[in-house]
Amino acid sequence: MLLTTALLLGVIGLIFYSTSQPYSHQDLRPTLNKLPIHWLENTFLSRISFTYGGYERSIEASGVAGFLEFFIRKASHLTVFAAIGFLATRLLAFFVSVRWAALITLITVFTYACIDELRQYFSEDRQGLIGDVIIDTVGGAIGILFMVGWLSWRSNRRKKRIRNNNRRSAS
Repeated sequence: MLLTTALLLGVIGLIFYSTSQPYSHQDLRPTLNKLPIHWLENTFLSRISFTYGGYERSIEASGVAGFLEFFIRKASHLTVFAAIGFLATRLLAFFVSVRWAALITLITVFTYACIDELRQYFSEDRQGLIGDVIIDTVGGAIGILFMVGWLSWRSNRRKKRIRNNNRRSAS
C-alpha cells in the first residue's frame, strides 16, 4: 500500500510539475528534427489533417516534427492518466470494494484532469483544452479497467486455489 501511494503521488507530482512549465521549455520539435524522420512526409501520414484545439494538425501545417510531437504529447496524457487510474484504483481497493474504487477513481481522474487543464489555461504559453480532459479521462478509465481486470483475475485465482485445497482436504 505504501509503494502504491508513493507511486501515485509521484505520478501526480510529475503532472503538476510538467504542466507548470511553459510549453517552450518542453518543445520536442528541435530534438525530433535531429532525427531522420522527414521520410514520413512521403507516407499516408501526409494525407492526415484535422483540427484540435483550434489549430490544424497535419504535416503540412506543423511539419513532421510538429505533427509527431502532437501525438507524443497526447500519448503521454493517455499514459500518465492511465497510471493514475491504475494506481488510485489499487489504493482505494484496500479500503472499499473494487466497484466503488473504480467509480471514485474515475470521478477523481476527471476532476483532476479538469483542474489540470484549468491551470494550463492560465499558464504562460499553454492551452487548457476540453479535448485533453477527454483524453486524460479515457486514459484514467483504461488504467482503471486494467486494475479491475487484474484484481478480478487475482481474486478468481485465489478462489480456485481454495476450492482445490478444500477438495484435497475432503478426500
